[in-house]
Amino acid sequence: MLFPKLVPLLVGLGHADVKSYRFDCNPGGNFDLRGWNLQLPELSGGSFKVVRSDELQGCDGYRDEKYFFTDGLTGAMVLKAPGNPNVTGCTTTPSSNHCRTELREVDPRNGRNMNWTSGHVNLLDATIAVVKADDGSLGTSVAQVFAKGASLSALYVDQGGNISLDIKLRNPGKRRRVVKIGEVPLGSRFNFTMSYSNHVLRLWLNGVESEKVRVELPPAAGCSFKLGNYNQGKSGGESEVHVFAIGLEHRRNDDSLEVKSLVSPSAG
Repeated sequence: MLFPKLVPLLVGLGHADVKSYRFDCNPGGNFDLRGWNLQLPELSGGSFKVVRSDELQGCDGYRDEKYFFTDGLTGAMVLKAPGNPNVTGCTTTPSSNHCRTELREVDPRNGRNMNWTSGHVNLLDATIAVVKADDGSLGTSVAQVFAKGASLSALYVDQGGNISLDIKLRNPGKRRRVVKIGEVPLGSRFNFTMSYSNHVLRLWLNGVESEKVRVELPPAAGCSFKLGNYNQGKSGGESEVHVFAIGLEHRRNDDSLEVKSLVSPSAG
């Protein structure tokens, strides 16, 4: 199944023009959220709350004063998530013990959950800052690749500013590998590009590919990206993530993967 290239708002993948932000708008007025639903740590209809893509879009789109709003100083999209649900009483998804304020990829043509194959070129690019990380062993998850309904890989930032990628290997006899990617002071912006293309998982940090990450995996279908704030904390401490740019791309496998035009040469 082929998907059209998704055109991000602002200048392009990884290039956010701060002057383009409207500080009086909710996040949907500054970011193209056609390709995302929002999952919130609140109870709604007996389950965790989901805000559909069409409700997020536009300057007057959805906002939540506690968890999802525009930063009045920078124009960034702010995502906050409470800590341990046993302490905070927040609502989790059925398969998780942790709370999140997280964007889940959907097909912009119909709003249904995205469902792509690892055999094509699939890229998630974002410029973010983790203002507060939780006290979990790896910290706060800011991006994930899902395959067949389960997380295949997750990008984390901890309270010391360590950036790591948790890879859940599905090959026989191999279960998990955690790779340290780099460091960033909390509150500082950085750019990453996550790729699950041609059945290979890859990651770029501030335009530089991590050679430690390149992992070939069995072909997978039912894939999607997630982006935001998935709090893994042991305590009730809140985590906070600011998003400055988002880009998505899906295209046919052409036996090449060029990402130089997709990533920012430096993080501001």
